[in-house]
Amino acid sequence: MLGTIYKRTGRFNEAIDLFTESIQEAQTQHAHLGEINVCNSMSDLFIYWGLPQSADNYANRALYLITKSHNTNPMIQSATYLLKGQTMEALGKPDSALTYWQKAEEICQQLPYNSGQADIDYYLGRLLIEKHDTDTTPTNDGNFARGMERLQRASLQATPTIRAKAFFGLAKGYLAVKEKHRGESMLDSMYRQLHLAPRPIYIDQANSFALEHFIEERNLPQIVRYAQELINERKQRDELE
Repeated sequence: MLGTIYKRTGRFNEAIDLFTESIQEAQTQHAHLGEINVCNSMSDLFIYWGLPQSADNYANRALYLITKSHNTNPMIQSATYLLKGQTMEALGKPDSALTYWQKAEEICQQLPYNSGQADIDYYLGRLLIEKHDTDTTPTNDGNFARGMERLQRASLQATPTIRAKAFFGLAKGYLAVKEKHRGESMLDSMYRQLHLAPRPIYIDQANSFALEHFIEERNLPQIVRYAQELINERKQRDELE
């Protein structure tokens, strides 16, 4: 728990030390559930730092322990498959990521929406949009339609952070198919959602993506807005590092 607190407050080196100690203690006590939880925390932390191979090592360990211990807790299982999918995506293996996220979704059917399904809608929705075939129109592209449908659901029902991420995914989807007005509307929704949060939330590449778009559009007020957001984000990240 202390490691999780350090992780959330940006004290990452201390979090890693405590997680490592916790894994060692769990192994000594043969506490598989505890080790699975800590491996998932380590995997999530290394994904954040852009170290997918390290993240994947811990995800694999968690999956092994689930099988070994015959763990049937759906929240633990779905979280582990979700993280494994994230590591696969980060390693440049989107088809493998899709497989693991679909497995997580099968398990999530018995859980409340925000106990896993919301995250899956976001990740699967974003991945399906990225598979969009630019030679077809959105209405004729099943991947695009399914992806946008998932992101729409997450934008309405998910927790604030996932909602903001879903708005960003929708913005990228609409702008990719030249629906500028809708795309910019989703960027505005993302911005509002992020600023409703009690503490700073940053979505990887969101501010830089918005800034690049509005530079192309020569929209000065929005350029100023997202340039400042990018400065704030980098300051915050520098403080955490």
